[in-house]
Amino acid sequence: MANALKILVPAIGFVFLSALAALMFQRIFTEEEIEITIIKMQSFKTDDNETGHLIYTKDEVFVNVNNAWQGKRDAEIIQKKLHRAKRFKVKVIGYKLDINVGFLPQYRNIIEVLDDSEDLKSKYGFSK
Repeated sequence: MANALKILVPAIGFVFLSALAALMFQRIFTEEEIEITIIKMQSFKTDDNETGHLIYTKDEVFVNVNNAWQGKRDAEIIQKKLHRAKRFKVKVIGYKLDINVGFLPQYRNIIEVLDDSEDLKSKYGFSK
């Protein structure tokens, strides 16, 4: 039993520290600029009683919420820039997970709108 504890305690500590590092350094490891076309948007209340938003695209679901770990406090400002059936270039942060892992957010968070569909159309030549 003592030998099992000598292995188990450090293993649990390692998993805990790894999870903490994944949260603290996710901006460095996961920040990405992508282009999305919004299919649907849905609002919800967070645990802090703030309004959050699910952003549905063809390939992935994103979230737009304030998040202290990610240094994001402008979800409502960003939400006003987003519209259904339009294409945007956005900056996202977080891990793209197919399962819910309690301590990590399930969806990547939109942290900035870089260009809207009109800007993208003129730059890259595609239509809305």
